[in-house]
Amino acid sequence: MTRGFDLVIVGAQKSGTTSLHRYLCQHPRVVGHDSTEFAFFASNDEFERGWEHALVHYLGRVDPAPGDHRLVAKSASIYSSDVFVDRLAEFSPGARVVLLLRDPVQRAFSAHQMEAAKSGPREPFEHLREVGSDPQHPWTKRFLGLGLYADALERIERRVPADKFDVFFFEEFVTDPAPVCHHLFTSLGLEPHRARFEVHNGASTPRSAAVARVLTTLRDPNSRVKQAAKRALAPAHFNRLAQTAVHLNQGRPSHAEMSAEMEAWLAAYYEEPNRRLSARLGRPLPNWTTARS
Repeated sequence: MTRGFDLVIVGAQKSGTTSLHRYLCQHPRVVGHDSTEFAFFASNDEFERGWEHALVHYLGRVDPAPGDHRLVAKSASIYSSDVFVDRLAEFSPGARVVLLLRDPVQRAFSAHQMEAAKSGPREPFEHLREVGSDPQHPWTKRFLGLGLYADALERIERRVPADKFDVFFFEEFVTDPAPVCHHLFTSLGLEPHRARFEVHNGASTPRSAAVARVLTTLRDPNSRVKQAAKRALAPAHFNRLAQTAVHLNQGRPSHAEMSAEMEAWLAAYYEEPNRRLSARLGRPLPNWTTARS
């Protein structure tokens, strides 16, 4: 089998994973992908096409880097599934795995804001209280389930050795990313490198809701429009054009705030899972909503 990744950022969604990937890729001996996600591990459609297809699609070639370089990927939903973690262990054995964790209350709200910005108007965030008791509802899985971090730790620890698994808190990372990057460069056997720190993939409102809906369609792997475009363009060109379109349609940063009622409801929802997370990590959590409550 062709070479696997040396480091993979596996989550959590809306926790600074895109920024961390971009910072690491500034190192002259790190090779990453231009797209926001390396979807092979967490997409059944990509997985069925095969490992070498994914390397060509996202990195341009089957052997994307010289031996003295490190391959780094980011796929922020791997942590949510046993199947996805199994795929990672199979196709990148020995990879260092990185998990960034954010207050699950704020993560859920940020995820909703991001999806609303990409797809145009939809149900308000408060709708989550109406459907949250249904474990099979898409909103429950997307906005609540992805914040159950103790479960994620358990599934990763079963497959990844402790000395190859790093857990960081978003709240500390966003304040000072340098220590995290320095630790990871050192862990990869790389010399120190000073990265330029800026926010990537932050929450914003779209300039055009209609364009946002078109871009959402193009992200769907089953979209006929997307399949036709990918046949007409080289994969790397398609990815760059798609990222440029998303960037151009981004408006001003979103400053929406969660209601006090929703914050209290979510704090109660995550109180017990966060207690289990703290015990599993063996350290206190940052100033998360549940801790303040």
